[in-house]
Amino acid sequence: MTETTQPPTDAAIERLAFDEALAELQRTVAQLEAGGQPLEESLALYERGVALQQRCDRLLVHFDVDVIDFTDVPLSENWGRNEGLAYDHAIEALEALLASPKLIGMTITELNPDHTEEGAESIERFVADVCRGLSGAPAIENGLV
Repeated sequence: MTETTQPPTDAAIERLAFDEALAELQRTVAQLEAGGQPLEESLALYERGVALQQRCDRLLVHFDVDVIDFTDVPLSENWGRNEGLAYDHAIEALEALLASPKLIGMTITELNPDHTEEGAESIERFVADVCRGLSGAPAIENGLV
């Protein structure tokens, strides 16, 4: 008699570290690809795989400030160019990403306080906008980040 694999509960899967969940997903897929299980076990493996895939499906936002047009809001070392996104468009895109329920973290790079205009309050504006975006993020509200 073949022992059936019981799918873990959602809580058990959520407690797995990302690398553990990914390794378990790879093992589960390999078992399914190998075949030979009874129908009930195949269904249990499939359900386990779906739950593990959902656990691994996360979003990490990496925001390079130098994508913002320096002449719009000086924040980075892109001081000689007028080639980036308008500040408002970049913040709008960032807020859309931060609103994702899959968000697990965010990094901000290329922010250079030495390249801001004195009195322009560029960094203060940027920090306020990022905080506003994070304040409504489902991951923050649910304590995931």
